[in-house]
Amino acid sequence: MTTRAERRATQECQRLMRAAEEVEGLEVKWRQEPDAVEFKAWTEIILIRHGETQWNIEHRLQGQQNCALNEMGIMQAYAVAEHLRESSDDVDATYSSDLSRAKITADIIAKALGQPQVVELSALRERSLGVLEGHTVKEAQEK
Repeated sequence: MTTRAERRATQECQRLMRAAEEVEGLEVKWRQEPDAVEFKAWTEIILIRHGETQWNIEHRLQGQQNCALNEMGIMQAYAVAEHLRESSDDVDATYSSDLSRAKITADIIAKALGQPQVVELSALRERSLGVLEGHTVKEAQEK
């Protein structure tokens, strides 16, 4: 029996795989096992969540609202960039959603890895939360 968190993680992985299929030249295959993602030609995809925002601290639902990184979020992006620079063999491309929190995180990482640019894809955006966006979790529960 799978937990709610496992089902949500599987759904999110499937959504990201569909978005990855939009990238020219990348073939993605999804198998039934949620942990078994197979990439042709040994393509490795590293997924990184954006750094912290003020709304993360306030437990506000961001959805597709364009919230900026706070100081901690910028430091987190630099820490991930340094880790990848030291531990990854080659990173050929960097992709990001077009929301500033993700784009700035990706820009910091791409620069550290010597990438010329970040490819922005709106398909990588966080899912929309509609009227709940901007509300705290507590406020959303009351709606």
